[in-house]
Amino acid sequence: MDIIVDKSNAAPEGARCAVHADWPAVITCVTCGDYACRGCLQEAGDKYYCASCELPPQLARLGARFNGHLLDSMIFAAPAIPIIVGAILDPLGGALYWIAMIFGIVASLAVMGVNMLWLHQRGQTIGKRVLGTRIVMLDDSPAPLWRIVALRALPVGIASAVLSLIPLGNFIMLIDGAVIFGTERRCVHDYIAGTKVVEAK
Repeated sequence: MDIIVDKSNAAPEGARCAVHADWPAVITCVTCGDYACRGCLQEAGDKYYCASCELPPQLARLGARFNGHLLDSMIFAAPAIPIIVGAILDPLGGALYWIAMIFGIVASLAVMGVNMLWLHQRGQTIGKRVLGTRIVMLDDSPAPLWRIVALRALPVGIASAVLSLIPLGNFIMLIDGAVIFGTERRCVHDYIAGTKVVEAK
């Protein structure tokens, strides 16, 4: 690495590595302030860290976010399958219909329960856990469950339900996801909730 992206992160002239005293330092760790040589430095974005400090979480890849959302959508929709099948095979509301209905409701509650638990504990839905991403606040601290539900999910859910009743309403909802292509890789609901999605360690 011949060029330090962030000049304020460069080590002063004559500084020596905190680990290898005989080696010249090239960066100043943004976390602890120690100097690091080329062999010790770690890079995250345009910032540099010494080998002793933990790197901050990196923004989740767009592919991981899309696939995680797709997987979550499929998991949430899955409990409706037995209900639909039951209604087709037993349209008169017999025993099969009610068995399928109860099974679908129980499965829906189970999926919701697992997601709420993991969102509270890890900031992850089932899809995010599988794809290795999680929701955090902008300062990388854990995102509270109430914020994820009340500010991140609920406004988008309500808007989606309302806009689906008008022409081109679903197209308007694409704006929420399209914003992710910005440099911060955040959707509209991330801006509302003050969150971001990062790679899970």
